Amino acid sequence: MMMGGFFLPYKGFSLNFQARAQNLLQEKQDTEILLALEETPEKATEYQIDIKIRLLESPLLLHRKTFYQKIENQNPIKIPLHLGKGTFQMDIFILNIEKGEVQNFSFTHTCRPKMEDFYASDIFLSYENGGNKAQMQPILSPKLEEGSTQICFYQAIQAQIPTLTARAVLYQETQAGVSVKTTTYTSVEQLNEVLNISNGKAIFSNKFSLLNLPSGKYLLEILIYSDTKQLAERNISFELEWNGWAKVWENLDESIQKMKYILPQSQIDSLLRTPSFALKKKKMLQIWEELYPNEGELQAKKYFEKAQWAAEKFKMEGNIMESQRARIWILYGQPTEIQEFTKKDEKYERWIYAQWALTFAFRRRGNHYEEVKN
Repeated sequence: MMMGGFFLPYKGFSLNFQARAQNLLQEKQDTEILLALEETPEKATEYQIDIKIRLLESPLLLHRKTFYQKIENQNPIKIPLHLGKGTFQMDIFILNIEKGEVQNFSFTHTCRPKMEDFYASDIFLSYENGGNKAQMQPILSPKLEEGSTQICFYQAIQAQIPTLTARAVLYQETQAGVSVKTTTYTSVEQLNEVLNISNGKAIFSNKFSLLNLPSGKYLLEILIYSDTKQLAERNISFELEWNGWAKVWENLDESIQKMKYILPQSQIDSLLRTPSFALKKKKMLQIWEELYPNEGELQAKKYFEKAQWAAEKFKMEGNIMESQRARIWILYGQPTEIQEFTKKDEKYERWIYAQWALTFAFRRRGNHYEEVKN
């Protein structure tokens, strides 16, 4: 898998910018830089923007573009360029003229050459679906907005053959590596479409629902084929955040009771007796921080998200705090593999966690399962 495009959030301004460079499919330009504010400004503000571009590891300045821009919303500034083949170092300096604040950042971008018979642009992501890229606001941050329900994509294709086959595959990261090639992914969903080429061009645009996906890191990969021959591979990463954190505090006592798998009952009872909501919440977060120094809240979110998924997945078993499958799910998360089998007319499930070399077995008893030794 090849990485396509770079997402970069930057800090330091009263309002912070995000930036991305992507390959285009146009006659005169092959690259587009997108700049956008993370939040909508209270008023229109004028910025001076200075862009310097060099070939990677070369001191020679190839392009420089300086301009003034008044910004009054989160709509991206689009800067089209013609770079040609190569990997480029992009240095961007942004001056808030009114406040005198300077923000600067750098990133690299690989520009792929156009071919006469075939070319595929980078993947363009948006929250809004549409066949017209101009009508879709781009996503510049690798972290999707909390509560996002869908992710839409757009890719432009240039070809001199009548039809192509496009495949979009959404993967969930299951084990992090130092690069895309060494990271383990599990396929979540796949879309296939036959593209009819009109006047040498076609658009591959569709969407994936995020409603039933857990939080985590994802990779969207698009493959383009002519018959069985692969012509292009593009991919882009994003991160989905859990949107149920606020619900943890809506019924704090119930949330505390769900911590029975990591705390002794005496500590849970003591926490439940805490008189005020504010103090109870503070103590609960302190417990998570003691269990996981410097990442207590992060681990708490992961735990309660797994509890939420377990409640939905095993609701036929009644109270999930009495479900043995729910207990394993909450402690370890989704298994790498679930095997179903029958032995002596009894139904079993075997849960395998390959990353930890762990296996759990459950035997069905009516509408619930009990854990048994392997």
